[in-house]
Amino acid sequence: MSESPLPPDTAERQEGPEGSKYSMFEEMLEKIESEDRNNNDSKRHERLVNSSLALTLKSARVLRSTTSKKVTTATTSISTQGRNQPISIHNNSREFGADSEDILMVLGCSLRTLMRHINEDAEDFHLPGIHIFPRDECPITLYKPREDGRVAIGLTARQTYWCQYAFQFAHEACHAIIGHTHEETRARLESSCTANDWLEESLCEVASLFTLRCLEKDWQTAAPYPHWASFAENFANYAADRLQDAEDTWQQESAQCGCSSFPEWLAHREPCMRDDCCNRPLNNVVALKLLPLFERNPHAGWEAVRYYKRSQMTADASLEAHLRAWHAAVDEAPRLTPMPLTSLRRLRASCADASTSCAPCCRGSQCESP
Repeated sequence: MSESPLPPDTAERQEGPEGSKYSMFEEMLEKIESEDRNNNDSKRHERLVNSSLALTLKSARVLRSTTSKKVTTATTSISTQGRNQPISIHNNSREFGADSEDILMVLGCSLRTLMRHINEDAEDFHLPGIHIFPRDECPITLYKPREDGRVAIGLTARQTYWCQYAFQFAHEACHAIIGHTHEETRARLESSCTANDWLEESLCEVASLFTLRCLEKDWQTAAPYPHWASFAENFANYAADRLQDAEDTWQQESAQCGCSSFPEWLAHREPCMRDDCCNRPLNNVVALKLLPLFERNPHAGWEAVRYYKRSQMTADASLEAHLRAWHAAVDEAPRLTPMPLTSLRRLRASCADASTSCAPCCRGSQCESP
C-alpha cells in the first residue's frame, strides 16, 4: 500500500477553568476513570472486550462481491465484541480509483478503533451497517438511512490515500454513532440541528485523530495483511501533521485574542462556533484539547458520546442546557455493564451559571464534514 503526501483537509482543536462549564470534559472522563478502576463489573467488561477483539483485524475479511452492468458492490464485516458490523461500498470502482476490498479493509479497521470501546450489547444501541459512496464536494453522513437501514456515508478520498480514507471515515462514523444508533434520535435527526453542533463536530474531529493514532499501534502488531504492517507509521505521521496544524492555530488564536488559557479562548470563540459549527480551524483547536482525555479513557469517552444527542433540543439552546440534557440521557441509560457517570452531575453543577445564546446553526438537510 502506497500513499502520496496529502494536503491536510479534515480534522482539528479545546479546555476550561475549574468550576466553569469549559472544564466539563476533563471532569467527566477523569471521574469516570476513577470510578471504573473500582468497579469490578467494568473491569470484567473491559477484559471481555479486549479478548474478543484480539484477532479482529486478522479475521476481518471481504465476504462477497457482486457485479452488475454499472456498479460493483463489495461488503466486509468487522467483528466487534462478538458482533458483525457490515460495511458495504457501492461504487463504480473507477470513481474511487482503488480496489474496493482494500478500501473496505481500511474502513473496517477504522470503525473497529471506535466500536471496541462501545457496549454494543446495550439494549439502546443498534447500528444496522454503513454504506460508502464516492462524493466530490466534502465527506458527508446522510440523515436518511438507505432502504436496507444502513447509514449512507460519502467520502472524497481517492486512489490509495489510505490515511485520508481513515481520517474522513472516522469523522463520519462518529456522526453515525451519535445520530444513527438509537431509534428516537435517528427519527428526528433532520430537525436536531442546534447552535451547539460545533461540539459534535469537534468530537468527530477527535474521532479522526483518535482513529489514526490507534491504527498506527494496531497495524504494527496486527495489520490485516503482513505486508501492510510497514504502512502503520503513516497513520501516526498524518495525525501528527493535523495536530501540529491545530497547535499552530491555537498559538495564533491565543495571541490574537490575548487569551492566556484555553478556557479564556473558548469563552471568546464559542459564539463564533455557535454561528458556524463547521469552522474547521476552531473545531480543531477543541479536538486538540479533547484528544488526550479520550486516549486516557476511551471506553468512558466513546460510551458517553453516543448519548450526546438523545434529547430534543431547541435550535438556540445554550451549552448549559445541552450539557444538562446529555447528563440526563447518560444517567438514565440502560446498560448491561455499569459505568458510573457521576462526573456528569458535577459537570451540570459546574455550568449552572453559564448562559450563552446566539444565532442558531443549521446545516441544512445533511450532516457534513470537509
